[in-house]
Amino acid sequence: MLKQNKQSLRALSILLGVTFGAGIFGVPYTIAKSGWILGIIYFIVLGIIILLIHLMYGEITLRSKEKHRLPGFVSKFIGPKYGNFVKFASTIGLWGALIAYVLIGGKFLYFISKPFLGGSEFL
Repeated sequence: MLKQNKQSLRALSILLGVTFGAGIFGVPYTIAKSGWILGIIYFIVLGIIILLIHLMYGEITLRSKEKHRLPGFVSKFIGPKYGNFVKFASTIGLWGALIAYVLIGGKFLYFISKPFLGGSEFL
């Protein structure tokens, strides 16, 4: 029982970390570019969509006997061809997110360290 709670807590912390981490960079940029009113509308609409997606995925995992991740569930319920597509799309999405974090994180580190170290943000 303790091991299951530890795994659930680890999964929850990863989900929250990714969600909050993306929000630190994405939400202020979106609101700055679109304005406060449209930014709040984006925030509410996209929040509802993400909530529904997570609730549907949770329902699938609770009703299924086997333990799978998203590509496994897609392969099981829709077909292996679509499961492979989800694997590919997930991999590309994760790599894209990592590249975005590295680029934005590099600019942030350059911004806070340029008074002390100087140089270029690309080195």
